[in-house]
Amino acid sequence: DGAGEKALESILLLFIASSYAPDYRKVFWRLSPPLLSRVSSPPPREAREYLEDVERSVDVLAGYVGAVCDRDGLKEGYLYQIAIHHISIKIFGRKSKTSTAFAVDFFNKAPRQVAIDVISHIHQPISNSISTLTCACQIDSRFAWLQDQIPKQPIQAIQPAPAQTRVGVRVDKGSPIYRVLEGLVKACGRVKEIVDFL
Repeated sequence: DGAGEKALESILLLFIASSYAPDYRKVFWRLSPPLLSRVSSPPPREAREYLEDVERSVDVLAGYVGAVCDRDGLKEGYLYQIAIHHISIKIFGRKSKTSTAFAVDFFNKAPRQVAIDVISHIHQPISNSISTLTCACQIDSRFAWLQDQIPKQPIQAIQPAPAQTRVGVRVDKGSPIYRVLEGLVKACGRVKEIVDFL
């Protein structure tokens, strides 16, 4: 099946960079989630080529969701990080009816830890503006393969609220992320369960 073959994995990972046609990413991310979870080679191109531009293909986004939400799918590693990044940016980036429908579909399928990873991927700045949110690719140790390649932007530290320290996720009331989640609660009861857990 090719998993574990470094040369083959490098070739496959080359074509899922954003500079290639979305058809390549669509085919790759539609592979069996257990097979994807066995890919262990680091991506051969610069990190930004996998994270920018934000994915717009509905089929590729559905592949990301399938890869991380499947019981036997991705739980960690490079591919998990790429998928979580794009899902999080799609949900918490510029809002549209499409992203709301996408968010509801994602939260209905996502295991709790995957949902928490998507929520916590975006860090809230003091300004409370959605347009200035920072993603975890810059500061989270799970994204270590990216840290040398993505330019650092100043990040102001905010202490998590006491109720949220048990899972290490901060979602401050009144923040842009909280407002997005609050809007999604009305459309998806599963979001309320996850927010209550936080």
